[in-house]
Amino acid sequence: MDTRKLQYFRTVVEAGSFTAAAKQLHMAQPSLSVAVRELEKSFGSTLLERTPQGVHTTPEGDVVFALARSVDDQLEQAQREVRALTEGTTGAIRLTVAPEFNWIGLAEVIARARDNAPDLDITVLDPEPAQSIANVYAGHADIGVIPNSNLAGFLSRHEQTLAAFPLMKLDMAMAVPRAWQFAPGPVVLEDMVDRPLIMPIRDSWFEGLPESMLKVWLSNPATRPHSMIRVSTLQTALPLVAAGTGVAIVPELARSVAPAGVEIRPIRNRIEPLELVVIWNKLRPVSGPMRRGLAILREFVPAAGN
Repeated sequence: MDTRKLQYFRTVVEAGSFTAAAKQLHMAQPSLSVAVRELEKSFGSTLLERTPQGVHTTPEGDVVFALARSVDDQLEQAQREVRALTEGTTGAIRLTVAPEFNWIGLAEVIARARDNAPDLDITVLDPEPAQSIANVYAGHADIGVIPNSNLAGFLSRHEQTLAAFPLMKLDMAMAVPRAWQFAPGPVVLEDMVDRPLIMPIRDSWFEGLPESMLKVWLSNPATRPHSMIRVSTLQTALPLVAAGTGVAIVPELARSVAPAGVEIRPIRNRIEPLELVVIWNKLRPVSGPMRRGLAILREFVPAAGN
């Protein structure tokens, strides 16, 4: 059934005459009369009583009038819901995020995503970076944020499936146990080689801190620690440092979340900053909420002091 004819019928009933309805609809009265007669024919019943004083619904017309109002209401509701999905103000978005971004920007991004969008559902995963990449590949997450030390290499490796852009730089520092009572000031890597270094596991999916440190060690072998403890994420490293298990190279921003037993010290040696990178699967459709999330991340600026 042509919903336009239902709309025409509703307008005629509410206007009280074909003449008034035709003016409201900006159409010729004969065309409007034909449309209503075709609607009556499709129902096999007279829907309107036409009198010199105007039109009135028959009992059958009352049923169709209620239907017309219901259809219009449903169409308007559907339009609102589709518009909200397109604009990203409703629906769902799934993020798979590095712990480093949890510390500095995740809360702000969520707040901005939900601004004027109270019905937006947000799911946040924070696995190790390799799993975040796998989540985006498999469609288990819409957007990922991962640490990286070679964006060009990452894009070359994943160019068939993933798109990416840089989010922010992470200057590196050293987390040391407060109980060890180091002298104040920056640490020197050559002085730390006898301390176990807690490091993320190296992974073939991306280049991160292990690759950055390998460059440091190759350029100056005296900085390479004698032993290492490998963990999946830096958020595992901090409790181990607090317990006196070893030291860890972490983003300087970890100062804001370090446990009481951990000091974050600057490093005198030059270590290239890591970079947080936003990734998504370019082979999958981009939903309204996902588009909203990417736009917010593109505009993200870390708050002063972080």
